Amino acid sequence: EVLVCPVRETVLPLEGRILDGKFRFLRRLGEGGMSVVWMAENRLVHKRVAIKLMHPEYAHNPRTLARFRNEATAAGRIGSAHICDIFDFGQSPLGPYIVMEMLRGASFGELLERELHRDERAERDRGLAALA
Repeated sequence: EVLVCPVRETVLPLEGRILDGKFRFLRRLGEGGMSVVWMAENRLVHKRVAIKLMHPEYAHNPRTLARFRNEATAAGRIGSAHICDIFDFGQSPLGPYIVMEMLRGASFGELLERELHRDERAERDRGLAALA
């Protein structure tokens, strides 16, 4: 069931809510132009997964929906260590979604931040070496 704010007519936060009777939304991981990705837990098997949920405004466009489904199908067929596994594709009142392997590691933003600090330290060290 979709919970909508009666004043703003926007979908209420998903954190803690259940998708299709088995996936509990835990934390929003990121968002793009067409979808949002959540960390979730499959309550039936107690496994963490990532759920990519299409924004509702795109769910009624057949071409966009086909692209989303093709993304799930293509990624599921590749079977590479460099691409997360696809476990499921579904449709809910919230919109279409893809259930994926939950990968561990840093976000792209965190990696960029680390590299920036590493470059700043290296530049500082070169400057100190030049003064010596």
